[in-house]
Amino acid sequence: MSLYEFVHTKIVPPVFVIFFTLAAQLLTFTGRNEPITLSSLLKYSLGNTQAWIILFMYILWVLLFLKIPSKTITGPALPSGFEPKYAANGVLFFWSTLAVFGGMFLSRPDWALAIYTMTPELFGATSITALLFCVWLLLKGKLFPEEAPEDGAATTGTLIFDFYRGVELVPTFCGVSVKQLVISRFGCMAWLLLSLVYFIATVQLHGLSYPIVVSALILVMLYILKFYHYESTGYYDSLDICFDRAGYYLIWGSLVWMPGFFTLHAYNYVANPPRASPLFSLFCLILGSGAIALTYRIDYEKYLVRSSPSLNISLHGKPAEVILAEYTDQKGEKRTSRLVASGFWGMARHFNYTAEMVVDITFSAPGYSSGTIIPFLLPPFLIILILHRLYRDERKCKEKYGKYWELYCSKVPYRLIPWVF
Repeated sequence: MSLYEFVHTKIVPPVFVIFFTLAAQLLTFTGRNEPITLSSLLKYSLGNTQAWIILFMYILWVLLFLKIPSKTITGPALPSGFEPKYAANGVLFFWSTLAVFGGMFLSRPDWALAIYTMTPELFGATSITALLFCVWLLLKGKLFPEEAPEDGAATTGTLIFDFYRGVELVPTFCGVSVKQLVISRFGCMAWLLLSLVYFIATVQLHGLSYPIVVSALILVMLYILKFYHYESTGYYDSLDICFDRAGYYLIWGSLVWMPGFFTLHAYNYVANPPRASPLFSLFCLILGSGAIALTYRIDYEKYLVRSSPSLNISLHGKPAEVILAEYTDQKGEKRTSRLVASGFWGMARHFNYTAEMVVDITFSAPGYSSGTIIPFLLPPFLIILILHRLYRDERKCKEKYGKYWELYCSKVPYRLIPWVF
């Protein structure tokens, strides 16, 4: 075993599991300006009755929504020929959940402040649930795998690495996709719902004297709505779905880290409202909205090229330049994929990530006037995550497409920022 393999499989997993699990709970103290003590940490980590009820009801709502009859999306086939199915009701789920949330708030106006106050207990309960679910996925993958051996469901012999990475690629729970349940439904919508809770709590405590919190909320709503529109056209071909297994990294990260860390700035604004000017608020809103629209357009261009029955497509007023990349799938069959080398995809190979980074910055930019550094933890984390994904994408594309990827790189030499990097 090489040094890299030893660190990758035996050192990183336990360190990351301990660090991020503990960090997620500790960060819930920051939004209330409350000192951290061992007794309070242990108390909050176990949750309370109300937190467990809220969590159970939300999981039930998310699960039932995936069960209602709706159009389905077929994901990329596994080597065994199995084609995973996903519910194509993301936009309906988005608006239905907001309607239910609005009704509950109108009936209980004090509900937002109660949940804000209960945030440490809520994340304690969620983290316990997520860890137990990861254990179940590990045992299920080892003892009762759904996937055929040729699909790659296998253990490494290192228990902590299998727990961290996951065993199965597309497992199901109660008849629905685990990844769609956890990432697309629970995690993304919890991110928005908690942003709404913290916004309402801020307004109830401080009034509408801080317009920047309005622009921050609008940006999150636009971003999540954009995701649900994109979900049915391209998300199930993404790295998360096609390559990452269902383990701690993806599952706990989506259940706990995403809704917790990604709302940390809004959580802190309740106790430390930002005092940015209306002009700066408008600037953030325009810049963030433009970047979100750009990510949607970039994703749409790829969808347009790949879904068109012919290559007679125009991008930015010019005929689309497309590389027909041949590759061999896991079953040994020859296939062809379309690599877009014009439009926004001709400016940089991962220009969608560039727009994502701008969005990330506008989420937290108001924090400069809140008197705390906490809101600025999000952009560096997401930029590091994006750069990590970028190099993973590049490596996998090079392995998959070979000379066709080299040709694409020669036509589109910049990875992220046109004419710079």
